Amino acid sequence: MISNTKKIIIGLLGFSLSLHAQVKQAVTYPISPVPFTAVKVTDAFWGQRLKASREVTIPLAFSKCQETGRYDNFVKAAHPSDA
Repeated sequence: MISNTKKIIIGLLGFSLSLHAQVKQAVTYPISPVPFTAVKVTDAFWGQRLKASREVTIPLAFSKCQETGRYDNFVKAAHPSDA
């Protein structure tokens, strides 16, 4: 009969081997990432949403930050010695 200590050691060994296999698999993945500056979205679906975000959502969020004083907090956080 196997003692509890041996069961734990065997379990930990198996767990560490499975983790090692997963890490090795991730390192040898054949696809490499693309820099975000090299990505161009040109389709109608995402293009419309990006345009709406650029022309409406972001300016509105920025103006709300100015109205509520959040913009000033960002400036103070960026330059704490100027406060």
